[in-house]
Amino acid sequence: MEFATDNLIARVLLTLVTLGYSLAPVLADFNKTHATNPLWTPHARFHVVWQVSSYCGIGLIALVLIWTAGPVTKLWLAVALAAAMYGGFFATADDHEALIARRKDLEDNPIPSGASAAAFGLLRLAALTGEHGYEEAALGVIRLLHGVAPEHPHAFGHLLQAMDFHFAAVKEVAIAGPGAAPLERVVRGAYRPHVVLAGGPTADVPLLAGRAPVDGRAAAYVCEHFACRQPVTEPDELDALL
Repeated sequence: MEFATDNLIARVLLTLVTLGYSLAPVLADFNKTHATNPLWTPHARFHVVWQVSSYCGIGLIALVLIWTAGPVTKLWLAVALAAAMYGGFFATADDHEALIARRKDLEDNPIPSGASAAAFGLLRLAALTGEHGYEEAALGVIRLLHGVAPEHPHAFGHLLQAMDFHFAAVKEVAIAGPGAAPLERVVRGAYRPHVVLAGGPTADVPLLAGRAPVDGRAAAYVCEHFACRQPVTEPDELDALL
């Protein structure tokens, strides 16, 4: 497979970054201060090994995508996988004054934490695109906190919402064609926490691919995991499917 010069440079740079975040934890954590520290409990050492193994595994997936992906979208998925491995967002910018440690806030407050917001957003993005990589990145946050979140719901309200979305039977609604406002009002006119909606003239959203109007009328496709029912054109029919 041949790559253009600019594309090749991008792939080389991404490879260096991927190798960095994959190998650095091995060098930093597999020693007597972390993974083999006799003062740490076995459970704590297990989490270190699990985290480092996850870095290496997703790093390997990213490398495969970087060097085998043809479409630009797949290359960006590799970038997303690389970014997702950092496990959330720092609470301070990288050019902030020097700190002993940069925090990654996990608990939700009136404003959701970066980890919860990212997990929920990635789950919805996965439903709209069918890209399981987004879902896997979100599950990294859920796996980390699924035990403590139900025990302290006031501290993890937004994360619990993301968990509820993940375990529910999410319905993906694609609306295609002109004059779609009545169908859109059906979806948006009620509280539907387990529904994602895609519509508009663009075909860039995977959920809209192959969806067309019916007899010149706007049509709604109600799907689960991209398996769709017969399209409907009447608001009452759409409401019954939701």
